[in-house]
Amino acid sequence: MPTTLPTVVILCGGRGTRLHEHSSVLPKPLIAVGGRPIVWHVISMYLAHGFRRFLLLTGYRADQVEAFAAAEPWPGGVSVTCLDTGPDTATGERVRLAAPLLEEERFCLTYADGVADIDLSALLEHHRELGGRATMAVVQPDLPFGVARLDWY
Repeated sequence: MPTTLPTVVILCGGRGTRLHEHSSVLPKPLIAVGGRPIVWHVISMYLAHGFRRFLLLTGYRADQVEAFAAAEPWPGGVSVTCLDTGPDTATGERVRLAAPLLEEERFCLTYADGVADIDLSALLEHHRELGGRATMAVVQPDLPFGVARLDWY
């Protein structure tokens, strides 16, 4: 495993339409879970695995996400920056717009509500061993949205 872990790119730009009662005032990444914004939990999860560089791709209510990132007392050596990619930009376009800011070829990509109990270091090692272009961690929820079709090949 390389000593320098890649940047974590966090998608924070959507409107959070399924959380409309909350997202009309706050963007989804800032909705509190356990007294802290959900994006704080996502960043903390990666921090626990040694990641230190984070790029938040903002859009809807970008100013609020940027204010949170700037005001939060992150641990020393941690960089949390924001890139406003526009309120109505598609996910793939947000990532394309971030490319010039990524210093390395590899990066981790997650949604601002991507809280999970997963060994991220082991996932990256598995990715490196397989030599794939992308590795995706998914769950199989019983939901009508966000479904990853895994048997397409």
